[in-house]
Amino acid sequence: MAGTLTIRSERVDDISLLVAQLDRMGVQPLLDEHFPIHGNWVGLSLGWVTVLWLTHLLSEPDDRLNHVEP
Repeated sequence: MAGTLTIRSERVDDISLLVAQLDRMGVQPLLDEHFPIHGNWVGLSLGWVTVLWLTHLLSEPDDRLNHVEP
């Protein structure tokens, strides 16, 4: 008889799929090409910041109606 079988399951969320789709669409290089950044910009490029921001917006939908005033 064989040894014990260990099953490990991992949840696959939509974040990796969204980043892959935005990468396939070429959003990051397109934004970096057409929108130059300021000389003091440090860190990720504008294209990557936009890709990550869009990924967050699309993966965390909040469809509740929030009232500003009663």
